[in-house]
Amino acid sequence: MRRLNQAIAALAAAGFGLAAAPAQSAAISEWGFTIDSGFIAYTDTYGGTAGISGSAANARLSAENGIIGLQGGGGFDFSTVGDVYSKLAWGIPASAGGQSSLSVGAATNGRETGSLMTNGGEVATVKVVHNNFPVYAPSLRSATLFDMVNLDPLVPDLPGFDAPALLFAIHFLETDNDGSCEVASPIPCNDIFVIDVAGAGFNPVDKTFNQTFAYGADLYNAKVRVDGVDVLTNAACGAVGVANGCLGFTTVEGLSNEFQVYFEITDKPYETPEPAALGLLGAALALLAWRQHRNGR
Repeated sequence: MRRLNQAIAALAAAGFGLAAAPAQSAAISEWGFTIDSGFIAYTDTYGGTAGISGSAANARLSAENGIIGLQGGGGFDFSTVGDVYSKLAWGIPASAGGQSSLSVGAATNGRETGSLMTNGGEVATVKVVHNNFPVYAPSLRSATLFDMVNLDPLVPDLPGFDAPALLFAIHFLETDNDGSCEVASPIPCNDIFVIDVAGAGFNPVDKTFNQTFAYGADLYNAKVRVDGVDVLTNAACGAVGVANGCLGFTTVEGLSNEFQVYFEITDKPYETPEPAALGLLGAALALLAWRQHRNGR
């Protein structure tokens, strides 16, 4: 039985990022990584779980039966979780498209492996996919995504480590396609996802979630970017029932909406952009847009 309240309570104490790893003396220039993802909790529009089915279970997370440490302290108890699915499906189909669904790397059961260079730019990892088809209730209302990252220093070859796990709270609105849309769409109303990542530093300039971590005496910054994730409009945030300034993405009705997730490591600790700097950036962009408009008249 999924325990959403337990997961959300854990999320409140969790951060985003990676903890200090084993001590060493040489800076890491290349990393191997393994990411395991799956949904540990979810609710439907009636407050239960009966309206949602899971598939493509992640092998590592489904086999866990103890406590996994969370960033920021504490841990999440897997002893009552059971299978951890990388794909959730819901709704009574109202068209030939079938059920709606949300998946994170379901093609590989929520596991992604690869390598990257420090300061070498971002690499593609899993895809978030929302099959947004017309359905009758019950629909998805909320979910909690559990995400584990194992980092393995390759150059130089040093011991790898599991980062404390990340928890992503997802709030979802299956919009009524009656034309009165919070987010306009050609066919005709976008569904809305809000993502709450406690403790993450969101950089509005490059749309990344950031967290500094240490390996030995050196500091690094882990950066995650999800295509389409940005600050949503106040109307979209309010429709989902969260405060203004929320982060998330919207999806077009009748389509399979794909959002690529990218991962990057740099040797520059993350610093929150100063409001004044953001203000100057906004003013510069506005001036550029005004000049382009004027020259185009």
